[in-house]
Amino acid sequence: MQQGVETLGDEWNLDQPTAKLFEERLKTVTPTPLAWVVINRFERKECDNKHDKAEYTQTTHCALIDNESDSVAKALHNFSIPGLGKFDLRVSERSMTGYEPCYGLRSEKAPFYGFFTQVRDALGSTTPEVDILPSFLWFWDAYRVKDEWKYTDATGKELPLLRFTLDVPEDDEANWKLEARALELRTFLYYCDKELLLYTDDTYAGLPCNDDARQENSRDWCSYTFMKEPENPLRKSVIALFGKRGGDEMLDSLSGRSRHRGEVFEGAAQACGGVVRAVRA
Repeated sequence: MQQGVETLGDEWNLDQPTAKLFEERLKTVTPTPLAWVVINRFERKECDNKHDKAEYTQTTHCALIDNESDSVAKALHNFSIPGLGKFDLRVSERSMTGYEPCYGLRSEKAPFYGFFTQVRDALGSTTPEVDILPSFLWFWDAYRVKDEWKYTDATGKELPLLRFTLDVPEDDEANWKLEARALELRTFLYYCDKELLLYTDDTYAGLPCNDDARQENSRDWCSYTFMKEPENPLRKSVIALFGKRGGDEMLDSLSGRSRHRGEVFEGAAQACGGVVRAVRA
């Protein structure tokens, strides 16, 4: 992270042990990402402590929202995840077939969420399936090369767009991570007048914890909560950092080339999506 870029860890007075636990998240959550943005993730691992085995889980999901202040404010403070990325049929008296299709691309109630990407388990597949909004791939005229998506700019140079990392430990659940290049993502969001809302959850289960605590951090680009709860008869102790982020700030130092439009946009930082309102790309 470049010096001077605002992050979640700035001006949040968390104690040192807590800050150390969530060091990666506190440093990488920013309204102005410059390199790669994690847009989907599921990672679970064991971490040793003096008393027992503790478990650390990281998850990230995303959705598109309209680039309007009301939509962003509502989305940041509404922590329900919309049912995107699923096809459904509803009984409808208005339809000739008796059913109304739900394509899973847009929510039906405000704030309106739009599908962007997901990683899902498909019946019969041995590895997770990666679904990406076709419009994003079309915008960059992208193509897949193994576990990456690339595009070629107007000069003929091949550039990375997305990358997918999959780790399948023996007798364990698959860990995966889908990342997008920040410049290309923010450029797409700018021209579509959208923002990308990122939902993240970092949770430790089983670490020593003797007291309850809850601390919130809300800004115009993010809304995060830190909490810890001691062990009880029904579950292990929980220490967690979760929230949403997005973004629309403009950067002056970026530039990009769109083969799709045949243009070069200087300061593509205009790409307003790419921020983190506790989860804006």
